[in-house]
Amino acid sequence: CVVIKILRQPPSHNELPLARFKQEAHAPSILKHPNIVSIYNYAVSSGGLPYLTMELVEGQTLQEVLTGVGWLPLTRAMPIFQQICAALTSAHELSIIHRDLKPGNVILSKTDSEHELVKILDFGSAQLAPMLSDTVLKLTQTGEMLGSILYMSPEQCLEQEVEPSSDIYALGCIMYETLTGKPALAARTIFETMNKHLTTMPEPLAQVRPDLTFPDGLEKIIFKAMAKNPRNRFQSATELQADLKKLTLKVSSRHDSKKAATEKAAVRESTT
Repeated sequence: CVVIKILRQPPSHNELPLARFKQEAHAPSILKHPNIVSIYNYAVSSGGLPYLTMELVEGQTLQEVLTGVGWLPLTRAMPIFQQICAALTSAHELSIIHRDLKPGNVILSKTDSEHELVKILDFGSAQLAPMLSDTVLKLTQTGEMLGSILYMSPEQCLEQEVEPSSDIYALGCIMYETLTGKPALAARTIFETMNKHLTTMPEPLAQVRPDLTFPDGLEKIIFKAMAKNPRNRFQSATELQADLKKLTLKVSSRHDSKKAATEKAAVRESTT
């Protein structure tokens, strides 16, 4: 089974949607990764409508899941974050920047062994960096906002040139929202929200969710991913993934030690 995506707007009306559509077909076609939705073919119908055939992925988007449950515990969230990092690493190594990473573009599916599998979709806004080809079509135009405003990096808000660290910023926003159930930076209007991305850091995790417990170091990781200056962020998704793995191991080790201590105490009580 496949999914067919059709560009309904006639190409003659506006060449920009067609160019982006072709790029959506091209970018994932050179991406072969288990955490990225596969694009099988790009073609034009007999009626002149361009279309894509894509991998069919069963599951819910992260946005749908969060709408239903509010937030995710660390034990479920961390594997999701790490798989997103793995997908971004694969794309960034080919000089492909997603540019529109958000919970609605993250599908949560299941493997045969019932493990949660992340699939990143919608590379329609992806831009091949100039280093990949001198003839790459740049689709960003003055006044055109690509991606959801809640996850746009400061440089995207200013319509400046973006780098892989822009995707890392978006992932920082996703991590914050996934763990707290609250958008990292949001306001009443688009302009006010953009201004927050340019000037304001999110509220501390413990302040926005005093009812939850977060491990030491987690907030530092998220806020580093969301640094206003791209140079102060993680410089690769691999680097971010490594820090997430270290934190996961640390939390797991502490949990095991606490569990062992509790079991020992229970044994002592039973023998007295």
